[in-house]
Amino acid sequence: MRAFAGLAHVLGRLMLLAAIMVLLLSLVTRRTVDAIYDPALMQTAVARYWLNDEALVRLGQRYAQAKMQKTPSDDERLIFWRALNTFDDDQWRTMTGMIAPRDVVLPMVDEAALALTTWLRTPGAPPEAVVSLASWKAMAQRQSPVWTDWFFAQFRPCDAVETLVWGEAWALDDWRLPPLCLPLGGARQIFVESASAALQQEIANVPAQVNLLDPQRVPIETLETAKNRLAQARRWAGLAWVLVGGLLLLGLVLIVRSWGDLFSALGSFMAWSGLALVLLGVIPRRLAAWAMQFVSGIPAWASDATQATAAFYLEHILLPLRPLGIGLAVAGAAAWLAAALLKARQRKAENHAAG
Repeated sequence: MRAFAGLAHVLGRLMLLAAIMVLLLSLVTRRTVDAIYDPALMQTAVARYWLNDEALVRLGQRYAQAKMQKTPSDDERLIFWRALNTFDDDQWRTMTGMIAPRDVVLPMVDEAALALTTWLRTPGAPPEAVVSLASWKAMAQRQSPVWTDWFFAQFRPCDAVETLVWGEAWALDDWRLPPLCLPLGGARQIFVESASAALQQEIANVPAQVNLLDPQRVPIETLETAKNRLAQARRWAGLAWVLVGGLLLLGLVLIVRSWGDLFSALGSFMAWSGLALVLLGVIPRRLAAWAMQFVSGIPAWASDATQATAAFYLEHILLPLRPLGIGLAVAGAAAWLAAALLKARQRKAENHAAG
């Protein structure tokens, strides 16, 4: 009997440990899914880490460099892209502030976040998350003269020799040659017209709206699989409480032989659960940095933003669990104290009866 009781006690402790693990997993899973479904969180993450001033500067620089490399030497618009590639970070900050003002960009980010999270939450929804770019295009058309004036104000006038090189470039139709300054005479008109044409072409190339889930641009099957797994995870997290209750009850049945045992077992369950939740609440950034070591395929330019976004989501998921963890730990400590008092009283009664 004593061996059986010992085995039952060990199995009961294992049941309590399993209940704790399932409890933690279900809480984190539910909060993770809810965070992914939250459009306000997505908007904040994108605006803060992907569309901040520095991120826009790097994005503009990469885009201008790619356009310069792709534009043939006999295309006058090459001058515009060459000129942009000479801008320093401060000039790019000024330019991106004019091209992508926050009051125009943020509403589009809001619209995109709402469309994406609505699709994620809606079973069987077609792959559509349409965002209107009409407001940006209208603003761009209105502001293009201001941008053009600012752009040309960044360059000094050419001297006579440099203007001659501009003439040579025009004669050879090779726009890799001219120095990046404002030439005299007709060459200046070429510079102005080529830069204006390049800017107008970029504005015209932007569609009035874009589907963020266009199957021709994104791996929609992979996204559909992730969407279905999120829905399954949410359902599991909702049902996991039944499993937690069942494991806890089974553990108590195997362990409890007295009121002291009951309070001791409940104290262990609550205290260790609480301590684990508190620990999870203090490691989000370390956890994000650690997880990034195992993620591959992220371009170097996106690495910092990806890690910052992961840390942001982990903080939102895990930090609110800390007060719950503290409450459970305190309740567990109180239950342990009650168990100690009950067992002391029981021993005293047994000693008294024996005496």
